[in-house]
Amino acid sequence: MTEACDDRFIRFSHATESVLKAITRYKNDCLARYGLRGMHLMTMVCLFRSGGEGLTPGDLSRLCAVDKAFVSRTTGELRRLGYLSVDGGRYNARVSLSKRGAEVTAEIYRMLNDAVARITDGVSDGEVETFYAVLDRFGKNLNAMNGGSRAGASAGEENGAESDETEAPADGGDGI
Repeated sequence: MTEACDDRFIRFSHATESVLKAITRYKNDCLARYGLRGMHLMTMVCLFRSGGEGLTPGDLSRLCAVDKAFVSRTTGELRRLGYLSVDGGRYNARVSLSKRGAEVTAEIYRMLNDAVARITDGVSDGEVETFYAVLDRFGKNLNAMNGGSRAGASAGEENGAESDETEAPADGGDGI
């Protein structure tokens, strides 16, 4: 029994680390074309999904599961790059994608969705859904084992504060 457990742990660890590295490398290559890093992606995706209405820094903090200081740094960088605009006062500001920011986010979405189509080629929709359900369960179980600080968060909800080298897929379920 111990040998089977050891083999499963090693196989699981190797497979997840290998997939994470490959996803991160591909995503970072896509983002680098626009002067972006992984930390920018979820902010841009949340703003893209807001339908042009924009979000407050507090909204972004909650949606991206990061602290407000992270939101401030990220939105500041995106604004300097010309991808964001800010409307309103200092405390009630709404952040939204600029025209260029919306165009770039749409381009990145297309690239990542094309990658998902290639990755899942030959795998049925049902198998993909089962994979995500199992991956979400693994994430919840691992988070619970690690003190539960993010227990209940699914793999698609794990995003924002991680480093570019180890970040989890930040797609909310629609991409890689």
